Amino acid sequence: MVCSKCGASNDDNSKFCLKCGAALVPTNEGNTNNDSVEVSQLNASDGITATAVPANTSSQLSGRWPTGKLVAGIFSIIFSVVIFMQSFLTGVVNALESNNDLSGTFGLFVSILFLVTGIVGIATRKSPKAAPAITCCVLFWITFFFSRIGAGTFGDLTVWGFVGYFFGCLFLFSVTRTKKSVLIGLAVSVVYLILGLL
Repeated sequence: MVCSKCGASNDDNSKFCLKCGAALVPTNEGNTNNDSVEVSQLNASDGITATAVPANTSSQLSGRWPTGKLVAGIFSIIFSVVIFMQSFLTGVVNALESNNDLSGTFGLFVSILFLVTGIVGIATRKSPKAAPAITCCVLFWITFFFSRIGAGTFGDLTVWGFVGYFFGCLFLFSVTRTKKSVLIGLAVSVVYLILGLL
């Protein structure tokens, strides 16, 4: 049998190339899932030990819903500019009326959080780790909290808070892999929503 990687001749019953260690696949059987196989080779005292490792694992290593995270991140950055302008105008009106309302300040915090979270969400949208998505979820949910306690005369801040809540849910559910984790994510998001509405 000829190795397809290095071209060396091997015994017909060999499973691995004796020269380079690549897996030998008979042409009539083939690899049924069309994935190539890389072989790591160790020199042991009793001979060669080879372990087959699937080479095509890029789909397993990328994060879930990268397009959804990209869209949420872009909209988050755009919304941060709108919220900033609204917060500025609300702050000016509150200052002119001397009503001691802090909704413009809370709007500024929400604007900054939308901007930061949008950038983080876009930068980490393909990450296989859960930490970046959970971080984005928490930051978006903080915007919901700020909007609930600081809306005052800035009525649109409540709307932006709900937008942040739903963006946070998107990032939370992007890391759920099993039914159990989906149920836990659903329970956490519903409890947080109920607490935020109290």
